[in-house]
Amino acid sequence: MEDPDTPRYWPELLHWLEDHGMQVDAAHLLVHPRHVPGAGVGLFTMVDVSPTKALFSIPRSAQINMKTLEPHYPLGTPGSPLSATQLISLHLFLSRPADDASPSLDPLFGPYISMLPRNFNSHPLSWKVNLTLGVSGRSSIEDHLLLSLPPSVDSGLKEIEDRFWGDWKAVSAYLVRSKHFPDICPRSGRRVVVAHERNVLDYLWAWLNVNTRCVYADLGLSRSDNLSMCPVFDFANHAWTDATMTPARRSHSTWRDPSTSRESSFTCIAANVAIPKAQEVHLTYGGHPNRTLFVEYGFVTAISEETLASGVYPGEVDAQHTIEGWFRDRGHHGVWMQQLLEQEGYWGDWTLHLSPSPAHPSYRLITALRLYHLVPIDSTDLSTSHLQALLVPWRETLLGLREEVSETNEAQCRLSIVDLCEKLASEGTEAISALQAARLDDGLQVGVVWHASMLESIRMLWLEELEVARAVIRSVNTGETF
Repeated sequence: MEDPDTPRYWPELLHWLEDHGMQVDAAHLLVHPRHVPGAGVGLFTMVDVSPTKALFSIPRSAQINMKTLEPHYPLGTPGSPLSATQLISLHLFLSRPADDASPSLDPLFGPYISMLPRNFNSHPLSWKVNLTLGVSGRSSIEDHLLLSLPPSVDSGLKEIEDRFWGDWKAVSAYLVRSKHFPDICPRSGRRVVVAHERNVLDYLWAWLNVNTRCVYADLGLSRSDNLSMCPVFDFANHAWTDATMTPARRSHSTWRDPSTSRESSFTCIAANVAIPKAQEVHLTYGGHPNRTLFVEYGFVTAISEETLASGVYPGEVDAQHTIEGWFRDRGHHGVWMQQLLEQEGYWGDWTLHLSPSPAHPSYRLITALRLYHLVPIDSTDLSTSHLQALLVPWRETLLGLREEVSETNEAQCRLSIVDLCEKLASEGTEAISALQAARLDDGLQVGVVWHASMLESIRMLWLEELEVARAVIRSVNTGETF
């Protein structure tokens, strides 16, 4: 009997993988996908697995990357205007299933593409793009959720959106130039070279699949192009610690033509612990704070206050939106300091961290604040020679010749860090209260089933910022050295 928790098209994918040379028998494929309430699909063991045991191996020809797509996109070869993300997204765009009930008709990777998520409605980038396009009939809930984000998260989301539009622009230009494609998109029946709203949204679906599912694999290309989409592997969900599955890394990797080699090039193994049968296995997508997980992948790690206080969780706050405002308020001195920080490579990326313990500001933030307090706030015009003289001890801290500009400067920096953290803590407390007062069933009333979970995700984002701010204040008050 067919397991109702097994995703549709899994049997077809297994047959396709076997045709590509993958060993899919019970001795070589030790995991299978199952639906996980609230988390889409996860990967579960089919037997008891011993430590470091190989869970599966994916043939090279079954992976979607620049190498396997190269023969089919003459203008998309390495060194062309299309990056790996753009080329893989283009292929998925042209191969998207016609509707939620249909398989992909792609003759190359159809069974794999049929297993990909059918929509990303709950991903914050979808809300952003819908807003930018002015999609008719979009839910006002999306706008409300965007307005509820911490400024640092909204800023990160804007960066992701800029990447998306840049890739769409490159792919659109490629389609205009290329003589390889038919004018009609096989899924929508519309001209692919027209920036029609539906085409943009289809490409967004493709792009999000690539951005949330690719893995780094050495293909002998530039680092940014060494990306592959790998079936089975991409069913595994994230765990920020104690992952039970990991790719088996090779010290050297040489690409072989998939048409002449059936060697399995991507193997995943169990971690250094035994895994019981029917247990979900997890990957670590990276040591990311929730801000990064949210804007890149569309989810957050559920964390308790105890976890945040553990000193090992990678909690982080990007304070750039606040610090930039401080420099702007300094007028022409602020402009001068910004230019100097840009020249030295220290403008932006100013963060606060929970780990490694004790909680602390980044060196980049400390460097910026030391310069900020180098020129007295109540000073007016200072001569160039006076400014250059003030810079000497600051530059010496950059060179490692001294630990601080001066005792007074360091004290001012620490006070500014406390001011910053108190502002963040106040904003977080207020935002969390507002989210708790929100009607969690509003989304259900209009059919948006993920509304409540995304409200909780946003609450978690604010909670992380709040706890990071509080922890850094404690570090300052106890005299920790940064």
